[in-house]
Amino acid sequence: MLELGLHYEPYALWGVPDYVPEELVSEVSDLTKPEVVAKMKSDIQGITPGAGITRFSIKMMDEYSLTQAGYHFHTGTEEDCFTAFEKAVENKQWVIVPLYS
Repeated sequence: MLELGLHYEPYALWGVPDYVPEELVSEVSDLTKPEVVAKMKSDIQGITPGAGITRFSIKMMDEYSLTQAGYHFHTGTEEDCFTAFEKAVENKQWVIVPLYS
């Protein structure tokens, strides 16, 4: 898992699988690069609407113009988030996952 930088100190809020080249994606702003948009899964599966990670993720979608780049953030259950990530990794898809504990 590669964390996408520390944009909200001291937290790393999103990550990508470690097979995504770090030289292409090492921080959130990299997600708007055309070569990354072309490969990255556009759906970002989050958890419940009231969770802190969800609120920060929605804010990041706006601050980094990710919706305009074609990404979509979805709320759901923890299981939805885990399942979406596991399926993407199983298929070696480039995917963004919200990180939380």
